[in-house]
Amino acid sequence: MNDPASIRMKIAWQNLFSLRTCPPDRILFSADRDPLLERHIEACPFCAERLSAAEEWSAWETLGSRLAEASPAAEHGAPAPGEIREVKATLGGWGPSNRYYNPPMVFILDIEASPEPCARVAQVCGDAALMGPDDAALPEDKGFVECWNTYALALEDIGRRWGQAPPEILSAVQDAAVQAPQPVPEHSILFFFRQLELELAGYLAAKSVERLLSKQKSPAHPAMPPAGLALRAFLQEAYPGAELPEHAADDYELLAFSRFPELETPLAADDKGGWDRANCICLTTEGFEVQAVPFQVDLLSQSSTGLLVAGKIRQTSCLPQTIHAWWERPGADPLPAAEHELDRGKSLFRIVFRGLRETEVQNGTLVLLLVGDAV
Repeated sequence: MNDPASIRMKIAWQNLFSLRTCPPDRILFSADRDPLLERHIEACPFCAERLSAAEEWSAWETLGSRLAEASPAAEHGAPAPGEIREVKATLGGWGPSNRYYNPPMVFILDIEASPEPCARVAQVCGDAALMGPDDAALPEDKGFVECWNTYALALEDIGRRWGQAPPEILSAVQDAAVQAPQPVPEHSILFFFRQLELELAGYLAAKSVERLLSKQKSPAHPAMPPAGLALRAFLQEAYPGAELPEHAADDYELLAFSRFPELETPLAADDKGGWDRANCICLTTEGFEVQAVPFQVDLLSQSSTGLLVAGKIRQTSCLPQTIHAWWERPGADPLPAAEHELDRGKSLFRIVFRGLRETEVQNGTLVLLLVGDAV
């Protein structure tokens, strides 16, 4: 199609691809070229053309050196919901496919104070030509909020403020962010645009959440089921139809990989598709009971920092407090998650796995175990 709207979208997509994946000038025009930059230039016609068009190479080297010098950051106080903020350049870096991931603008959805201060954000695109369903327009030609592309960032990774949205836009974005996004046509510009934005989000979130979780002092398993139980015998007696794994590294793995068909059957009748099942250990005054809780994966992004998995948990009569995760691999032991985070307020989770081969990602399965309280 060559109508004006389609042409504008193609130009916008080309510009955004360069903006998101080409190294900044301080790196591109630096006198010291590392192998990653060389490989990018070989693969990127945009950067190769910019370099070939530079008549005075020494002048560009000087510019690159000056741009590399740190400039004083403007102070705008702590991030607050409804603000449009930049993500600090220090979070950017080289990722897969010889791409340099440049931090974007983000829209602050809310602030989580515990266990470590962080902000839940939605990515912002500055060109309305790429706006599609589930997006929210920002005032004053500031682009739009990608309500389908949300993640957590450490407060230290959030930079200067560039605007403030009115309360009605904040409320609309917060509501849309917890809904399943509408599908877009495969192989369309909008489809490839969203794939790139999710890829960028996965890279940034993995780096930021890694630092965030490294500060937490909680033990690996903060909420244990009641002690002193012969757990396998208890499960076989309490749930006669349960299918228990032959081998498990610990009680958590035993609970996660056990199947309870009698608990899953009622949920299947209400299943709208796209949801998997996780076992939830619901702590009660008498001990605990097992519940089946639906969950959905919204983001699966592999980068040099690991595999980032993000999604949501459907609300049930048990309120999850902690989450544990494994990647089930054919012909190998399950791989425990390197990092896991649960946003208790909205039942959103973010998990990072390390050391997975590409074939294991393609053929593997996410397994979750939740521990929570009856409500």
